[in-house]
This record gives sequence, structure tokens and C-alpha cells, in this order.
Amino acid sequence: MALVKHIFPIPPPYGGVSIYVYRLVQKLNDEGHIAGAYHVCSEMTENQIDASIYTPYKGFSRKRFLSSFIRLTKDTRKYEIVHSHSVFSDSIYLLLLVFFYKKKIVVTIHNDRAFNNYLKQNLISKLCLKILARYNITWVAVSEKAMLELKKIPIKIQNISIIPAFIPFSQSLHYSYNLPVEMNTFIDNHSSIIVFYAYKVLIDYIDIYGCYDVLNMFKSINVGEFRKWKPGLVFCITNVSEDDCDVAKLKFFSKKNNIDSDIYWQIGPIQEMERLWQQTTVYVRPTVNDGDSVAIREALSMGVSVVASNVTTRPINTILYQHGNNDDFSNKVKTAIKQAKAIRNHPNYLDFTYYNQILAIYKKLHTSE
Repeated sequence: MALVKHIFPIPPPYGGVSIYVYRLVQKLNDEGHIAGAYHVCSEMTENQIDASIYTPYKGFSRKRFLSSFIRLTKDTRKYEIVHSHSVFSDSIYLLLLVFFYKKKIVVTIHNDRAFNNYLKQNLISKLCLKILARYNITWVAVSEKAMLELKKIPIKIQNISIIPAFIPFSQSLHYSYNLPVEMNTFIDNHSSIIVFYAYKVLIDYIDIYGCYDVLNMFKSINVGEFRKWKPGLVFCITNVSEDDCDVAKLKFFSKKNNIDSDIYWQIGPIQEMERLWQQTTVYVRPTVNDGDSVAIREALSMGVSVVASNVTTRPINTILYQHGNNDDFSNKVKTAIKQAKAIRNHPNYLDFTYYNQILAIYKKLHTSE
């Protein structure tokens, strides 16, 4: 029987979870473990996706519950383990897979919003979660903060493992895309490249990723003597379109503050993030709150300096600044730019600790009754 099916689509957008699922599935298969996931059908993926590993993703609608569940049972039939990355959406399906088909379930909580997400669920979903938790489910949180938020849920959840969702980049785990020509030209015209990465501008009407904090910081450093460092900002937002009104407001703010000429707007999925990391001087993560940032670990593993808000425990070597303090943020970014070459000399590409930890969970479930 095949080992594990991940209920999560890749790509796009290329957010942290989709990158993690893609690399995890690829590495498992490279090592002889049969693993699968879903992929979003598009021209971009037509010739890049292995149909024996990835199932076309059509969504799992609660309105079309029966047809969605029948399709899911077919997709997971040959797999011993089902790994969910969005349990609040998947709970009813996971419960039925356990009850009818005795599937072994792994759930990963990827952010620190578990309690808030639970409160948004309807009564049926909450009941399904409560019943699901009574089974021998394997729970994984990507950070201690994510685990503590999960424990706030009024459901008895035991034995939560903390395993950051990070698989390092390696040459065997990437698509063959190049950066857009316009982005390459922008990078060539600047000596120091600051990268910011967000899933959306606002989540529940809150600037969780700190889009405006980044623009204010960039306005502060892109003046005076520091201009000799020729800083440029690559501003990535993956899950929006060019005509999004929130994006329009960000662009208006940048023009109003005369910084737009030094900003490259990457709106929509970016297929080759590894290539961008290779050109990055500093990655900034000014989040209001956070779980465990895959992007931070990714940047650090590629030898990129990282400046992040002090709202949670960050990986070792992250430069922290006081969240909400623009002067501190700006000064830390300036320092990081000046020290970037020293950091770049110490990348850590091949630390597969977290992969080995999740593999150990799969192997334990495989040998259990």
C-alpha cells in the first residue's frame, strides 16, 4: 500500500505550505516512499506535474459533499495515511475516512490562528473536530505558539509534536522556471535587494503580513547617504490579482511617498522562489503575529539575512526588531544590508532534520496496527 496522500493543492499560489507539501512529496518519492498530493490544473503545470503522484484538484465543496467525498475516497484509496494541512476545512472528510476506511490521519497546523479558525466553524464542523480528536490522530504544530493556540480549542487534543514545515531547497526539488525578465532587469539596476512576501494584503481586514510597515521602512532607508547602497524592494503578494483594490492602495501609497521607482511588484504566484533568494540581500518579515515562517527558514538556508518582528520565537540567526517601531525596523534592515556578505558565506542547504522527523511519524504509523 502507498504511504501518504496530502490533502493540499500545489501550485499556485506558491505560499509556504504549498512549497512544503511539494518538496515533502518529492523527497518521499525520491527515497522510495510512495506519496501523493493534489495539483491545480493550469497551463503552467501541464507539462511539469507527474500524474502518478499528483491528482487534479477540484476542491472539496461542502455544498457538493457527497460527490466530493466519493472523489476523495477514490483519490486516497491506495494510501495508508492521509495528511491534512487545513483540518478546519477537512474535518468532516477526515472523520469519515477514519470511520469507514480506517485511514491513519496526520494533521499539521501551519499558523497561530487555530483558535480563531475554530470559532469561525459551524456547529457541524466543530462536532466533527470533537469526534475526530477522539480517534488516534497524529497532531503536528509548526511552532510552540501554533501548538498553544491549538490547545485553546475546547477539544481534548493530546501529544502534539512541534515540527517546522520546512524542507530545504535542493537541485532535485525544483521546476525549471527563470525569473521574469523585468524582475531580472530591476535586480540588475539595484545593489541591495530587499524581499517581502505576503499571501494577501489583508486577512480579516488586518494587515497581518505588515505590507504598510514594509513600505514605511523602505521610505525611511531610501533617502540620504544610504542611497549609495542602491536598495530595491521586491514586493511579492501571491494570492491577489493586479486589479485588487488593496494592491492599488499600496501602489498609491508608494507613489505618494516617491518610492515606487525602486519597487518591483510581483503580484500573483512566483514559480521560482529559489532563484529570487539567490539574488536577495535581505528578507523582511514584519508580521503582526506568526506561526513558524517557512520563508524565514528558506531564506536563512540560502544564506540570506532576515529581519523579522519580535512577535514570536524566530529561527536562530534571525535579526529581530521591535514590532511597531519603524526606526528600529529601518535600522535593523540597514545593518543587515551592510552585513549581508558575511551572512551569505554561511548558507545551510542540506539540513533535513524536520523532514526526518515527519518521516519518522509516517514510519511509526505504518508499523502500527
